[in-house]
Amino acid sequence: MFRLLIVDDMPVIVDGLMELFADNMEAELELHKAYSVFEALDILHAVKIDIVLSDVKMPVKTGVDLLKDIREQWPRCKVIFLTSYHDFHYAREAAAHGVFDFIMKTEGDARIVGAVRKAARALLDEVEAEEMIARANAQFQAAKPFLQREYGMELLEGRALAAETRRDRFRRLDIPLVAEEPVYLLLGRLDEWKANMHDSDRILLVYSLQNILGEYMAGSTNVLSVHYGKSHLAWFLQPQTAEPADKERGRQFRFLYGTLETVQNTCRELLQLKVSFIIGARPVGWEEVPNHFQQLEQLLKSGLGLNSELLTTDVELQQNNDRQSAAVPRGKADKPRLRFRHFARLADYIGNGQKEDFYELLMELSKAIEEHGDDAASRLEAYHYLCYVLLSNMNRPDAAAGADEPDGAQSLLRYDEHVPWSAYADSFRRLAEQVFRRRESNRNEQSNHVVSKLQTYIDTHLRDDLSLTRLGERVHLNPSYLSRLYKQMTGVGLSEYILDLRIRTAKQLLRQGELKIHEIAEAVGYQSGIAFTRFFKKAMHMTPQEYRDMRQEP
Repeated sequence: MFRLLIVDDMPVIVDGLMELFADNMEAELELHKAYSVFEALDILHAVKIDIVLSDVKMPVKTGVDLLKDIREQWPRCKVIFLTSYHDFHYAREAAAHGVFDFIMKTEGDARIVGAVRKAARALLDEVEAEEMIARANAQFQAAKPFLQREYGMELLEGRALAAETRRDRFRRLDIPLVAEEPVYLLLGRLDEWKANMHDSDRILLVYSLQNILGEYMAGSTNVLSVHYGKSHLAWFLQPQTAEPADKERGRQFRFLYGTLETVQNTCRELLQLKVSFIIGARPVGWEEVPNHFQQLEQLLKSGLGLNSELLTTDVELQQNNDRQSAAVPRGKADKPRLRFRHFARLADYIGNGQKEDFYELLMELSKAIEEHGDDAASRLEAYHYLCYVLLSNMNRPDAAAGADEPDGAQSLLRYDEHVPWSAYADSFRRLAEQVFRRRESNRNEQSNHVVSKLQTYIDTHLRDDLSLTRLGERVHLNPSYLSRLYKQMTGVGLSEYILDLRIRTAKQLLRQGELKIHEIAEAVGYQSGIAFTRFFKKAMHMTPQEYRDMRQEP
């Protein structure tokens, strides 16, 4: 639905045009009117107007003056001028400022309605115009680092898709990696922050580190960088010439490893920043990335010596680290530790009301726990994490809505390592179902309250302004969103409800016979008996008087 503003200093013309569009395009337009350019500017400052139908010659400020102001505030608004033979000297100036169309006042109603329909079609066409596409592309370029990082995190967390899909994502996100080739995985850590350093300064240092490493690798290695946590980074490194021979692979690795020392020195000298690196000694396939990432993380945490400006490989650190529990033994490579970062999305899913995604990931976690039956620490960690996720959502106002404590919540306070995990999984699912159900009930209650409040207002203000803009102000919602919400909750469009109520009220008043036709017209929101008669006849296929006479026949 577009907003049409009709402007003329002669009220009879404005009112006549309002009736014309109410009869011909009421379902397509939200109508506004102004009896001067100044009134029009007040409306244009309050709401977004899509189409303006205006006289050209008006006192003090002309239609061309209005056009100039519209171009500054609403550049996509289509302005149509109503002109007479004596107004052609305005045409050149109006054309220079982008007037959409000129209509002679003598051309008739069909020409006027046709011009407005043409303007509405032009607005729709512009959605796919080259300018919009260019702007969307610019926005994508600005968002691309964030999108690349998000997909990099998916790869690290084990959400990598099939090679064909991965290849498509690489292409669309402009990631310079080959979906079928293995990658070296590198982790980095900023070891020390300056005292009292702001978050914006820390982000700048991270960005500088990413740029330095990218510059040193340029020309020989494709790189995807992922910043996670406050001071940790991961890189996917893929030599541009894939040479699988052991000798060539050794040469590639020596280049990568040697370059990291140069990066450390540059960060220390230029940024006064100490950085630690650990790199996998061999490239891994994409399906191995999540487990390899987890192993490197554990090794980086275990450290060696001063644990500052560390530069090592997974093989070196495993061989020199006496704390074997910090590393994943090679004999258990087929049973890696649980990747809890992957399951952290459970909190997002329940918080956003994504039921199916939540249940699917909960089932995946339960399956992983059962496969790691002898890993008591992971089981306990999973238990307490799920307790946190569910309890924090139970305490949200939109989940509980004043209800009693959810059934089974007390059971979360008692953990028994001998209880099968499947029993806990069932409890977690039941509690999640209660959270989803209560939150949905609360949302429906709020939405029904808005609908009820809106209908009450319409019922008691049928003679007043019932435009979407006005109704949105009454319930403090965006007009477009209000229209969609009302249709979703009732199955009927808001304009349909208003028109139906006007017909039902008019029929009732006509049957009662106490009011004259023009009084009934005012009572149901029409400013003239002519407009009301057109509206009634279109709906009932008879005039109001014919309906009254029919009802009064013996």
